[in-house]
Amino acid sequence: MSLVVTIILAGNSLATQVLAQEVKGGEIIPGQYIVLLEETEFAELVIQSYQLESITTYQYVFNGMAVAATEEQLSQLRDDPKVIAIEPDRIVIHKHFKSRNLKLLRTRD
Repeated sequence: MSLVVTIILAGNSLATQVLAQEVKGGEIIPGQYIVLLEETEFAELVIQSYQLESITTYQYVFNGMAVAATEEQLSQLRDDPKVIAIEPDRIVIHKHFKSRNLKLLRTRD
């Protein structure tokens, strides 16, 4: 089970549970990762500490961030006790959206 599905299952609504069942693991985005942090940590501070390229931060469903990282930075993150989990970032398309031929909008080049 990927981190994406785990995050979606954190919601209590029936819609998020159905969505989680229908999401398929997608294509890995090379060099990009989703990092789950301890609740007391600030993503911005971790990003600065390891000089990571920030893609986005998360604070409502879980505490963490999406970052671009080198293998060396990734190794350091894995050894950090503030980090709970690291998963490769993926392109995930829900079958509902795929069937409607909607185009994905990328937020970064």
